[in-house]
Amino acid sequence: MTGLRIAVRRFGPFESAIRKQFDDFLRVSGRDATLEAVAMDLNPLHESAIAGRGLGNGEWDIAFLNTDWLAEAVVDNLLEDLAPHQARAAIPTGRIRGARRSPGCSNSVAGCGRCPIMTGRSA
Repeated sequence: MTGLRIAVRRFGPFESAIRKQFDDFLRVSGRDATLEAVAMDLNPLHESAIAGRGLGNGEWDIAFLNTDWLAEAVVDNLLEDLAPHQARAAIPTGRIRGARRSPGCSNSVAGCGRCPIMTGRSA
């Protein structure tokens, strides 16, 4: 069984939204997978995902990031560039309105809205 480990900002609506989205994914896809969403306050979330390199070393598959942390995560090569994935399987227009190319970060897709969900680097 596949598992997905997500570092989530401790905030009830974020936590319940991730659970609902994952449950919808399972229902629609028919996949057999588990979700481990670990809720943290901002300082421990930054420490785990960014400072402790959890996005880079595989501790986390995905993390909710404060946009203030994006430059640090990009410079430290902690984020997966989503542009090649989007080129293979394009996301329909309007699905992720905030997905954008980051200024000064080549052509990589580095953020999604006000509270981006970023994937860790692929091993």
